[in-house]
Amino acid sequence: MEFVEIVGGSCVFLAPTNMGVYHWGDKCILIDSGFGRDNARKALKLIEGRGWRLVAVINTHCHADHCGGNRLISRRTGAEIYAPREEIPYIERPELHLRSLYGLAYPPKDATIRLLLGDNCRVNHPLELGEISIEGVKLKIVSLPGHSIAQIGIITPDNVLYAGDALFTRKTLEKYAIPFYIDPEETVNSANSLLKLGVDAVIIGHDRVIWREDLRQHVDFYVSRVEAVEEAVLNSLDMPLSTEEVVSKVARGMGVQGVMLQYLLASTTIKGHLAHLLGRGLVEAKLENFKVVWRRRKD
Repeated sequence: MEFVEIVGGSCVFLAPTNMGVYHWGDKCILIDSGFGRDNARKALKLIEGRGWRLVAVINTHCHADHCGGNRLISRRTGAEIYAPREEIPYIERPELHLRSLYGLAYPPKDATIRLLLGDNCRVNHPLELGEISIEGVKLKIVSLPGHSIAQIGIITPDNVLYAGDALFTRKTLEKYAIPFYIDPEETVNSANSLLKLGVDAVIIGHDRVIWREDLRQHVDFYVSRVEAVEEAVLNSLDMPLSTEEVVSKVARGMGVQGVMLQYLLASTTIKGHLAHLLGRGLVEAKLENFKVVWRRRKD
């Protein structure tokens, strides 16, 4: 875990999932708590080593790699947890998010799905959009949905944006050919909105700090990947296919690893594209023999 000072009180712990820090005086706020207890312990050790008192944790969204350290941190420090109102049930009971990827049933177990589960933790403060104040510090909450239902970004007084998973860079996309999101249109809109916020730096969940002058190239690359997944989904329908057949054809064609975790994530993304294509009138869906069968429209 690497500690990086950005500007003023805005900092970040670079880790497999980054954790933002905003500090003033002897106090600080953590933005996302990372995955698991070990990363939470490392972050707390670094915070305590700087003589800061952690007063709050803000979660950008409900995924376990961003809120998995909540319970350990809140119990050890008394820090209160802030999160988007619509995502609180998934943070307080992470099993709900896992089940949401499998029609609310519990998916078949393998060693990989544990990465979708964190510790249950009560959220103290539901967040709404706009300006909030924590211990006298004013922060701006902005909407960045698409990757999750109600993902948010946090802009600090230093004009630094902590954007959660609103953007993935080439480095991440080289590892994961099909990024996870639930709504491709909202995902593209949120990525493009980063360019309109006028911030000086963007901290994303994975990879290093993105400065204003480099932001457009990262947004354009991410949007192009979302568009490539949509094209792959549309092109898979050279014949009628069931939902599962579309998922299998697209995921295998794009080289997605064949483990349960990646099946759950990729199938959600691909289903999101099918819904989007249906809304655009480019495909049609029909229930046949108790399977949803998709066809590309010819007119």
